[in-house]
Amino acid sequence: WKFDLPAGAKEATVVLAKSTVRRFAVVTASDGEVYDTVTIYKNKKTPEPLGQVKGVGNWSNFIIDYYIIDDEEHKVSYKVRLCDITPDGSKAILYLSHATDLDNLDYFYPREMGKELYNEVGPALQFASVDIRGDHKENDDIVFGSYAVESNAWHAKAANWLFEKYPDWQLFYVHLHSIDNFQHWFIQNTVPERSEEHQYYRDLIDAVYTENDKFIGEMMQQLDGDTTMFVVSDHGCMPHSLGDEKPGIG
Repeated sequence: WKFDLPAGAKEATVVLAKSTVRRFAVVTASDGEVYDTVTIYKNKKTPEPLGQVKGVGNWSNFIIDYYIIDDEEHKVSYKVRLCDITPDGSKAILYLSHATDLDNLDYFYPREMGKELYNEVGPALQFASVDIRGDHKENDDIVFGSYAVESNAWHAKAANWLFEKYPDWQLFYVHLHSIDNFQHWFIQNTVPERSEEHQYYRDLIDAVYTENDKFIGEMMQQLDGDTTMFVVSDHGCMPHSLGDEKPGIG
């Protein structure tokens, strides 16, 4: 290292972007004794970190990085979550989110609006798909945090920015997919005969609805007496497992 690390710091190499990028994780103890912090560096020469996460269960701020995609350098964003760490810092488990390619503006029209939106609103966190250690409740918490909380909050912020930028808007349409996915994944297990944890899964699905209700509440600020809001789903969802009233339909 070309600069001093905190006393007792431990390091690990993190390989990203199909093995085309190496980053360095430094594990430290914020109180000098119990290890609880992971800092990500671009290399061993640049003292300014890319990002940092402190405390199990917490997410870092967005890390802005550069990946090689199709032999070209692209600006990307991602977050890390500290899932576990031993008090002596000898082992830590990080979840690294999917990276968003901030240079790919194919999802925007007009395209130049994409960079402006990223500059004004910030990048979006793509939803997690994770199976860390078979501890499904921890996995569910990571997916829920990334999908139903982070993603919805970004959509609300982006929508409000669009409303302000285009005050003469006539139609606003948004698709939020968390309810759909969570019911596909978990509705089978809401049936008591299927799972002993059926109440846990019911509560999990209810929590996803609650997060989407928060988004709807944010959008209701646009109701001005001359605006109508529709909340619709693209299809219904029901279990087809043992104990359901209509097994086989779902």
